[in-house]
Amino acid sequence: MNVEELKKERPDLVELFESMSRKLLLEQCYKECIDAIEMEKRVAIFMEECTIGMSKTNYTEASLRSMITDKHENDIQQFCYYEICDEETDEEIVKSIREKARGYEHLVLDLP
Repeated sequence: MNVEELKKERPDLVELFESMSRKLLLEQCYKECIDAIEMEKRVAIFMEECTIGMSKTNYTEASLRSMITDKHENDIQQFCYYEICDEETDEEIVKSIREKARGYEHLVLDLP
């Protein structure tokens, strides 16, 4: 039952909804629907930008984390291919990587 599920997750909302008049409850339902529609748009943008091969499917938290990890790996591979493979010398590769890492020095102790 949906009420029981919501009571477990958000008992405050169940209490609020049960205290509302029918008119206010309908208005709240409409607001929740609009918010869900907007959230779908935001999630679609996130999925498009942060995963590889997004489709219109309901994902579990674990599958989302896996797709994000896959995207990170793909980003690293692309970086290696386009940035490292195009450079001529080891010194140029190191210089290019260090320039791109500026602003992240606090995360790496040895970065000059």
